[in-house]
Amino acid sequence: SHLKSLTNMEKYSKKELQDTVVKQQSELARYKSRLADLVAAHKCLLKEKEILESSLKSISQSKSKKSEDETSTSSQDTNSSTIEKAEVESCSDGASEEVKDQLSTLMNSLATLSEEKSRMEAAFQADKKQLRAEKLQMENTIKELQQQLEHETRAHLSEMENFKSKLIVERHQREMEHNDHGVMIRELQKVVSEERSKREKAEGSIENLKSELHSTHYNLQQAKKEGSDLKAQIEELKEKLKFNNQSSGATALKLQQELTELKKQHIQSSIKEQEKIQEAEEKSRRLAAAHEERVVNLEARVAELSQTIGIYDRLRQSDQIAIDKLKERLLQLEMEHGEEKSDSNVDDLISKLRHIKNLIDTANLTSEKPVDVKALWSEIIQDNCNAKELHKQCQEEFEQLKDQFESYKKQVEFTQRPNSPSFRVENNNREQELCGQIKKLKERICNLHNQIDDLEKSHKKELDNHSQVLMAEKVRYKERLAAVEAEWRSHVLTLETQMAKQRERALNLVKEKDEEIAELKDSLNTLIPKQFSADKVESYSLQT
Repeated sequence: SHLKSLTNMEKYSKKELQDTVVKQQSELARYKSRLADLVAAHKCLLKEKEILESSLKSISQSKSKKSEDETSTSSQDTNSSTIEKAEVESCSDGASEEVKDQLSTLMNSLATLSEEKSRMEAAFQADKKQLRAEKLQMENTIKELQQQLEHETRAHLSEMENFKSKLIVERHQREMEHNDHGVMIRELQKVVSEERSKREKAEGSIENLKSELHSTHYNLQQAKKEGSDLKAQIEELKEKLKFNNQSSGATALKLQQELTELKKQHIQSSIKEQEKIQEAEEKSRRLAAAHEERVVNLEARVAELSQTIGIYDRLRQSDQIAIDKLKERLLQLEMEHGEEKSDSNVDDLISKLRHIKNLIDTANLTSEKPVDVKALWSEIIQDNCNAKELHKQCQEEFEQLKDQFESYKKQVEFTQRPNSPSFRVENNNREQELCGQIKKLKERICNLHNQIDDLEKSHKKELDNHSQVLMAEKVRYKERLAAVEAEWRSHVLTLETQMAKQRERALNLVKEKDEEIAELKDSLNTLIPKQFSADKVESYSLQT
């Protein structure tokens, strides 16, 4: 068990490590994409900075040149008008050329800025479209997953209902079998009580036989005494005959005749007694043999009954294992899906059973100990048939035992008729042995009853424990489902907030670019001299 727990812990730790690695890889990919976007934005900003710096340099150079021209013109004398006009014309020509250069640089910077702005807007629109498409795709996937979840929950709930109905049917069958066993046990108790009453009657008859045996012993002793008395009388008569042979010949003949008759009677009575004793001994032997055969048969029947009880226990254990498997399946289904009730047709049930079979086949491909689906279904279907057949066999055996018991009772009543003393003695000993065996069988029956009660109590406790585990697993599944829903909602909210932040950033960038362009236009308008009109500027911009 310790090794199993260690392996389970290693499996869980490996799974957790794999999950963390996958999460870190996804985060790294996200950070890489963000870094690429940041690098591109930084490059664009550097370009804009260079353009703005060049424009600022040109503007600053023009301002410095203007100030120098103004100081030079103010220092000259007002008298030389011709020289001033020539210098003004030359300065104006140089200034116009410088302004043209500045205008060209500024127009180039404006063109690059407009290109950057258009590129940024296009990138923003593309990102916006991509985000919208991703959002729609995520919503579609969420809807599909919700539909699949509802469909699977309905399917598994229908499977759960089917399993529950099967469990209820099997429970009713087990209750019927239990009731049948109770009826059989009651009948056996009745038979035992009848046997007890018959045994008591047999004990009474044995006591009567004992009293008769004592009386026969007393009669035999008296007969022996009478025989000894007769022998003594015969000896006395012989002595008298010896003395009176000469005197009384006729009386001697009479006495001899009487003696011979007495001897004959004594011999006949002894022969009859011996014949009766032999008959009684033979009957007692036959009865003992019959009793031994009956005891052997009863022991064999008891062994058969114990075997049938063992078979019933095995069937009960197999049924309990099947029930445990079904309960585990129910727990798995309830842990995977919710508790919404829905109606289902026969076609849906068949499709679900096929789906379960496919799942088992796929699991067998990866598992070390594959499960034979056909054998499992055949075992589930044949359990009830085997139980019914065994129940019929037990009833037939019980009827046969009843018939044999009745025949045995008749034999005992028939064999208890003789009244010889030797038969009574042996019958008494045999009855004592049978009483001891009956007591042992009663004790064994009581022990079996106690074992059955203990097994029933243990099965009830196991059922209660399984029901408690079921309720706990339902609660855990509900909590897990709520946690998953909350996680998905938080994920969607984070995505929405990220989209809103990106939108705000893009809008801020566009606003900043618009403000910069407006500032540049204002600076251009302030720098352009009044000689050049707006039409010339526009024509120059169109030419460039």
